[in-house]
Amino acid sequence: LEIAIEYAEDTRIEDFLIESKEILNLDDKFCILTNLCDCLLSDGVTEDHELELFRLIADSFGISQISFQAHFNNLKIKNDKKLLGTFNSESLILNGQSAHLPLAGSLLYMMAADGNIADEEIGQLQVVIGEFDGLQAAAMKTVRSVKMKLFLKQASPLLTQDQKIFILLNVCDSMMADGKIDVIEDNLFQHMLTSFTVSMSNIKSYYETIIIKNIKTF
Repeated sequence: LEIAIEYAEDTRIEDFLIESKEILNLDDKFCILTNLCDCLLSDGVTEDHELELFRLIADSFGISQISFQAHFNNLKIKNDKKLLGTFNSESLILNGQSAHLPLAGSLLYMMAADGNIADEEIGQLQVVIGEFDGLQAAAMKTVRSVKMKLFLKQASPLLTQDQKIFILLNVCDSMMADGKIDVIEDNLFQHMLTSFTVSMSNIKSYYETIIIKNIKTF
């Protein structure tokens, strides 16, 4: 990161793009663009200058807006926190008023699945729920006291289909954050799909986008 910051400070974007063309293949370019897209969408506000820079990089990579549109749409849904409902003190319990606790709980169950919470997973958790005061603490308390199967069984009927998709996409992103998918994590994700009555075919396009973003080709 320090090297990248120094490089970015000393190098014009035009020179960077010229140099990048020589070392990146098509898979590398899509991996980079999906990460850039996820970054610019993560705060829920898409600034014009961010979109302009993104399009400049995509054009330089030879990736058209049409060919990337599906990934953009998928990542936009993954970052659309408005789907969770209004956050307040009632969001810290399972009551159907919001999907904040089901999201945070599901993320924590996934992060702890392999017995090792990676730095990438901690970072992703902060990006997703860090803005909601008290949510992480409430979710930690819930996860420690309630078995995952019971938690999912209680949460599922309280969620809309869109909320379930949102949660599953962010759990999927957390699962792949370290660049690999462990068997125990995949089994847990499949259980979440079943508990939320969502088939793999329903999220196939989203799943493929998240694989491109997280499974680094370089």
